[in-house]
Amino acid sequence: MTTQAWPPILPLSQVDFSCRLPVLDVSKPGVNDAFITFPAGTLTPAGTDGWNYDWAVERWLPVGRNAISPDGRRYAIARDWSPGPPAPTRVHVVDAATGADLRVTVMPDSRQYAVADFTSSGISVVDPASGTEDYEFLLVLGPGRVARLAGYSGQQLSLYRDLAFTTGLADDHGIWMSGSDSLYLIQSTGAISRVSDHGGVPVNACR
Repeated sequence: MTTQAWPPILPLSQVDFSCRLPVLDVSKPGVNDAFITFPAGTLTPAGTDGWNYDWAVERWLPVGRNAISPDGRRYAIARDWSPGPPAPTRVHVVDAATGADLRVTVMPDSRQYAVADFTSSGISVVDPASGTEDYEFLLVLGPGRVARLAGYSGQQLSLYRDLAFTTGLADDHGIWMSGSDSLYLIQSTGAISRVSDHGGVPVNACR
């Protein structure tokens, strides 16, 4: 039986639309935000050290998509980790357009928390040091209010459901998949095209 390599080795082809795809360029060390511009498929560095491009405010943000609000107007980030004596983590809700804090919530203990998800209901945060099977999910409800969510143990895969590192990124053009040194587009017909010889990891839709 013959097995097919993935991604398949295909000739480079040009798409019939124009857009910019925000990607993380993994061809060199560090956080390298960039855009791949179509139809040419050329890569242009952004140079902001951002992790995700937010089309709602047209800015690169210092967090992944999971930490950005559904409307793209806010993001959440855990800061103020203490290298010395343990101190409570502060979860900042930030205006994505200006970078100004809108709200700061102090966690109820001294564990080092990280943001897992930002939904219309609130912000889920976890203690990554607890281990992959024992994440605790907490919901930041408002200023000074933190509620423990029951029944979430073992469901840590929800942390990764939107990350382009582990899945393809879908938009109106199809599903963008990053290979080691190429970018592929799977169209609604199922056809697979190699559309760029840059293997950047897509982080948001191509617009």
